[in-house]
Amino acid sequence: MTCARLADFLRGLQAIDIIDNAGLNCVEALLGKPMDADTEPAARLDHGPNPEYGLVGRYSDPDWDIDFDSQSDEPGLALGEMCSVIANRRDALVYRAFVGLGYLSKVNTARLTRHDTEDGAVDLALSDVTFEVGPLEVGRLADDDKRFIGWVTLALSGGGYLSPWTCEDLVGRADALPEVKRVKRLCVDTWSGDWRWAVDETNSY
Repeated sequence: MTCARLADFLRGLQAIDIIDNAGLNCVEALLGKPMDADTEPAARLDHGPNPEYGLVGRYSDPDWDIDFDSQSDEPGLALGEMCSVIANRRDALVYRAFVGLGYLSKVNTARLTRHDTEDGAVDLALSDVTFEVGPLEVGRLADDDKRFIGWVTLALSGGGYLSPWTCEDLVGRADALPEVKRVKRLCVDTWSGDWRWAVDETNSY
């Protein structure tokens, strides 16, 4: 994946108009080698005492080749700025990346929100849209196992618990959204490969 191709994909996503609120609009990227050159994550866990947080360690970010935060409150302008920053690196290979795209439109968020369940389960609301390049693992709350599923993800995330919905319930709701169908088509048209849903209960994806 080159920066130019990533920028083209994000412009295609902008045209679908699935995001209507600016949120965490940022780009962090490491460049210079293929994404599958190794399985190292971008962030590193530094072990040892951490007086600031009282933990056994904390994650530290690398020195990003691209590190940009948009200050625009308009999602269209913010995404346009991020596309320009990425496109300026042209044919540089994207090794690791995190792109915060903002919030899913309210109409689509409502379809992916569950609340007022009879069993008192914590409400579920998926609204944050991100794009990431790097080794992707997903897991279930029922066990500690993580499973590697690929190198590129366009993710919806948020707070709450999936239950009493099932993974199939959530995927069915998402697949029924016209804008999501267009996004899936964009993914297939931009990059070859098998694009499928993956529900990560441990990270609220």
